[in-house]
Amino acid sequence: MRPHLEAIKEEMDGKTFDPEAVAEGHKRMKKLFKEYGHGGAFWFTDLTTPDALYVFPVLAALSFLVVVECNMQEGMEGNPMGDTMKKFSRILAFLTVPFTMTFPKAIFCYWITSNLFSVTYGMALKVPGVKQTLGIPDLPAAPKHLISAQTLSSIFRQQ
Repeated sequence: MRPHLEAIKEEMDGKTFDPEAVAEGHKRMKKLFKEYGHGGAFWFTDLTTPDALYVFPVLAALSFLVVVECNMQEGMEGNPMGDTMKKFSRILAFLTVPFTMTFPKAIFCYWITSNLFSVTYGMALKVPGVKQTLGIPDLPAAPKHLISAQTLSSIFRQQ
């Protein structure tokens, strides 16, 4: 498939300002994706279509939630907005399913892989031996006066 895409790209070089040529290139790429859109494994045989069983949207939401729970608080101690950001991210994780259930499966393959990578490196960087080997210093503890529970409106009133 890649050689065909490269050939279309080469033909399109220099024609990016011609709307008819761009439309023709889009048609050819769309046709190419339909020709090569078959195959796959298990229930996802065509990565250009939405997941009818909603497995990928749910997996993407769950993997994002794991990222939020495992990695988000790191370095946010002492930040009054840290807890709010984590709660908002949890809400986003659940809203991901209805908002993305019509997306092509290929996007979810990327998102899920990216989220799993984020969890892996986030958990690895919490191991003191890994941090020491990589030369990453420990974060200093937040000063006590910064840990007070401030709301956003109280911060703006002080200024």
